[in-house]
Amino acid sequence: MPAEEREAAFHRERFWPSLDGLCAISIFAVVRHHAAGHKVGLAGQGWRGVELFFAISGFLITTLLLRERARTGSIDLTGFYIRRSLRIFPFTIPSWQSIYCSSWPSSATACPAASS
Repeated sequence: MPAEEREAAFHRERFWPSLDGLCAISIFAVVRHHAAGHKVGLAGQGWRGVELFFAISGFLITTLLLRERARTGSIDLTGFYIRRSLRIFPFTIPSWQSIYCSSWPSSATACPAASS
């Protein structure tokens, strides 16, 4: 298959099932590391799961940027960051709220963020 056809096929691909398996392996490595109490040996290699997850994320982000360049001829980084923010921030708000409320003194009144 010529290089142009391979590149076109790559840009058309929207889902790689093998990446789900790699993500599962990376999550398992981190969970096992924490469950084992940071021991040495295989259980102490949880940081490798983090590195694998970052590599997968980098691949997916690069793929998005290459698709945009192939589609429009350029990459709009501002638009890219806005799209990523709109996708990620709604899920971070409950996390921030739970961290804030978990650090709220128990002797004080109820956490104000919990009532919103």
